[in-house]
Amino acid sequence: MGSIKIEKVVEEEQIEYVRYSYAVNDYCLHKLANIQITLYDENDMVVHFHNKVIQGEEFEKWGADDTYIDDIVKKEMELL
Repeated sequence: MGSIKIEKVVEEEQIEYVRYSYAVNDYCLHKLANIQITLYDENDMVVHFHNKVIQGEEFEKWGADDTYIDDIVKKEMELL
């Protein structure tokens, strides 16, 4: 057996989008949930996916108030 060194190059790319949607998926009862944010261009084509996992205290704060998820998505969009 051998080993090789792989260099990873990360480039920044500016993505233009006109709208976004999100869905809560990969829900693990009482533990965590994944919020997948999808960005669309002017032709309504998907240009990017972004995932935000909430767990622990952040998950517990969710409760029955779905506006909490709306607020998390808005904050994530500001960070993108």
